[in-house]
Amino acid sequence: VPVFKDFASVSNQDISGYEKELEKAWKNLEEERLSAVTPEDFARIKEKEKQLLAAEKELKKAKEYILLQEEHIASQQKALYLLIGLILLLGVFLFVVYKNYKEKVRTNKILDRQHQNITESITYASRIQQSVLKTEEEVRSLLPSSFIYYTPKDIVSGDFYWVSEVENKLIVAAVDCTGHGVPGAFMSLIGNTLLNEIINVKKIV
Repeated sequence: VPVFKDFASVSNQDISGYEKELEKAWKNLEEERLSAVTPEDFARIKEKEKQLLAAEKELKKAKEYILLQEEHIASQQKALYLLIGLILLLGVFLFVVYKNYKEKVRTNKILDRQHQNITESITYASRIQQSVLKTEEEVRSLLPSSFIYYTPKDIVSGDFYWVSEVENKLIVAAVDCTGHGVPGAFMSLIGNTLLNEIINVKKIV
């Protein structure tokens, strides 16, 4: 029965073959023991028994080594599967993050474009509102020591000033319309139009 020199080169198939050889060798030894007569026969049997016991011990070590290697490989496989799982999970997470980022960028672009359009519309509405208000120079021609402080909070305003001279009377109004921003600005245009009609057209002072 061979003695292992390197456990790393031994496989489970080799172990199985060596076990069969050992079993066969033990049977042969028992047969020899039954037929032994001389002291030389018994000495030879004893030496063979010693060799077989050493081979069994060596075989046991080989089995333990293989078992440890299998456990080590199984542990490595588990670690590998865990690593692959983590990489896949990370990949899915990064994909979701990237997709959300792209969606956020797209949404932000849409919002920016909408905000720009709304701001442009409100700015244009502000120019319309400013066009119906008297300029500071026009007001100063009626009130030389006056000044105008007019700062809408949201570009356009529901507040407006109105000045007119009718029948040697100076009419000044500081008007606060319901609402602010665009709704208030619409109201201010209506208010300005009504003051023009009541005072400048109908001369109700």
